[in-house]
Amino acid sequence: MGDDTMIIKRPNMSQELIIADGFAPEILGLLQGAKVPAIALSWAEDALQAITIALAGEEIEALHIVAHGCGEGFSLCGQWVDEKALRESAHLLEQWRVKRIALWSCEVGLNGMFIETLGQLTGAEVFASEDPLGWSPISGGRHWSLANPGNSSMLTPYHVFSKATLLSWNYQLSSLESESDSRNSTGIVRAVAEAQEILFIDSAVSDKATLISGARAGVEIVLLDGTSDPWEQMTEVITRHQNLTAIHLVSHGSEGDIILAGKAYGSGAEGLLAESLYLSQWQSHLTQDADILLYGC
Repeated sequence: MGDDTMIIKRPNMSQELIIADGFAPEILGLLQGAKVPAIALSWAEDALQAITIALAGEEIEALHIVAHGCGEGFSLCGQWVDEKALRESAHLLEQWRVKRIALWSCEVGLNGMFIETLGQLTGAEVFASEDPLGWSPISGGRHWSLANPGNSSMLTPYHVFSKATLLSWNYQLSSLESESDSRNSTGIVRAVAEAQEILFIDSAVSDKATLISGARAGVEIVLLDGTSDPWEQMTEVITRHQNLTAIHLVSHGSEGDIILAGKAYGSGAEGLLAESLYLSQWQSHLTQDADILLYGC
């Protein structure tokens, strides 16, 4: 491990260990409530090699990996870990002496091949979630449980993180980054309770992963669905919040128009004026000096 590794709690390899993505400041906040030894990994040329070095060949009852993820895999050390990455690093994973692996990442459990491959290469029992993990901006509740597809057993994090930390952590462990740059998923990428700023990204914008990873902590991030009304989508998100200080909208543009979902919106009757039903609902959810910032050519 290099200089970018942060040991949150001194490892004691006899029982359980948390390895988390140090690139995400909100995850570092979650680690402050860790009840077991924890290591935050920042930059590394090879994320799976970094984990292998951290494990140091010791036998561990349970390895908890905490990282933003989606149905393709998870992001760690600035690297994307998917099924292809697992197979390419089979020689490393075979060195892990771990009985159970808990993947605290959103929706990784949807990828049966990823879970099966990780289990086969490590010999470990793998737990993952098919659902978002953390705070839900829709219900206001929190989901913190993993399942093992092989035997239907469940795993909760209350022996790993303090209950107070889990109940006050107002984020999700979701991500839309992937090496294939797939953007089939839409919706809330990063949910933030009591957010002051929201970043909306149009579905046609390229390299969304760079925008998502570069956004400041505390900014809610939403990827707009290109098949639905963008103004309705934005209004639904905005009206869940109060006292917003800024709304950021990243899209393409043309000669003074905003292009969303393939349609140009200008200031005339066929443009923004036609969306007044939605736009009029924004005012009561913004502060008096709030900014609406448009990014596009």
